[in-house]
Amino acid sequence: MFHQLLTPIASSLPLSFLVAALPIATVLIILGVLRKAAWLASLAGLLVGLAVAVGVWQLPLGLADSMRSATGSSRTCPTTGASCWW
Repeated sequence: MFHQLLTPIASSLPLSFLVAALPIATVLIILGVLRKAAWLASLAGLLVGLAVAVGVWQLPLGLADSMRSATGSSRTCPTTGASCWW
């Protein structure tokens, strides 16, 4: 069972909060400053969030990967009939 750390960065809640805000900051910077597409910003935020969860909060990589199948990867796409990731 995964036990979530509350203050993984030097046992400091403010520093842990700043690291936890990195995915949101990534999305906002890509959207607002770089003026890129929303799908690109959300993908970057997802990747940064995954890196923070695995690298800083020590989320097991197998558990992070299992979330992919728990979100409905076995659905059928309404337009193509193929298996969809959403």
